[in-house]
Amino acid sequence: MDRFNIKGKKDGYTYMKGGSVYRLIRSIAIAGLFVAAGLLVFTITGIFSMSAAIFGLISSIAVICIFGVSSLPWVKRLENKQVKKASIVFISFIGICALLWIIAIWMVVALINMGEGASEEQLTTLLWFIKLTILVSLQLLISSFIGHTIVRFGKELIPFQVVTFLSYLFVDFYLSFALICVVIKPATAIDQAFSVLPQIDILGTRFMVTMFILSLVFMAISNGVIKSVEANRIRHSTEIVAQHSFGEEGISIVTEQPAKKEEEEKEEKKDEISLEEKLHKLKDLFDKNLITEKEYEEKRAEILKQM
Repeated sequence: MDRFNIKGKKDGYTYMKGGSVYRLIRSIAIAGLFVAAGLLVFTITGIFSMSAAIFGLISSIAVICIFGVSSLPWVKRLENKQVKKASIVFISFIGICALLWIIAIWMVVALINMGEGASEEQLTTLLWFIKLTILVSLQLLISSFIGHTIVRFGKELIPFQVVTFLSYLFVDFYLSFALICVVIKPATAIDQAFSVLPQIDILGTRFMVTMFILSLVFMAISNGVIKSVEANRIRHSTEIVAQHSFGEEGISIVTEQPAKKEEEEKEEKKDEISLEEKLHKLKDLFDKNLITEKEYEEKRAEILKQM
C-alpha cells in the first residue's frame, strides 16, 4: 500500500494520474496535436499555402508533442519521487533531442528559402547536423527503453531483462553503424551529397540480418510483457484506491471494517469461553456439595443471562 502513496484523496490517485507538471505537459501535447492537424488540413484545402515557414511550424509543433509525450513517464516518476536522478537525466536528454530536431527543421526551412542560392557548405552542414540528431535520438530511444525496463522490474526477472537489454543494444549497434557508414560530402544536390562506406556490407551478412530480426522480435515480445506488467500494476493500484472511501479530512479505510469485525468476533468467542468456564466451575462446586441446589440454579441462571 505504501508503494502507491495512498495517504488521502489527492495522493491516492497521484500514482495513476501524475502531478500538475505531468498534466500540464500532457495537455500541451494534446493541444499541439490539434493545432498541427488543423494547420495541415488548412494547407491541404488551400486556405494556407504550404510555405517553408508553415512546414517548419507544423514540424516543430509535432516534435514538441512527440518528445513531450515521451517525457511523461519520467515526469510522473519525478513527481512521485521515484528514481529522481535518472528521471532528471532522461528528461534533460529528451529536451536536448527535441531542441536538436527543432534546430534541424528550421535549418531546412532556411535552406529552402535560399533555394538555388544555398552553397555546398550549407547543405553539407545541414546533412551532418541531421545525421548527428538522428544518432543522438536513437541513443535516447534505446536508453529510454532500457531505463523503463530497469525501473519497472528492478531485481525481478533478471534473465528476461538481460535478453531485452542485449536485443536493444544490438538494434542500436546495427542502426548506428549503418548511419555512421553513410558519409556526407560537399555537393549542390542532396542526391549527390551521400556516399556509403564498404564496411556497411557487414550488416548484410546472413548472421547480422538474422540477429537484427531476432532482436526486433525479442523487443516486440519484451514490450508486450512490460505493458502487461504495467497494466496489472495499474489495475492493482486501482483496486487499492477503490477499497478506500475518501472524506474531507483524509482517507477512511473500508478494509478496516473486516478487521474490526474479526476482533469483535474474537472478543465474543473469548467471552463465551469465559462463561463456559464459569458454568463448569459452578457445576464442580455443586458436585462437591459446596453450594446448595438453590444457589446453583440461581447462579447458573445469572450466568446464562450474560450469554
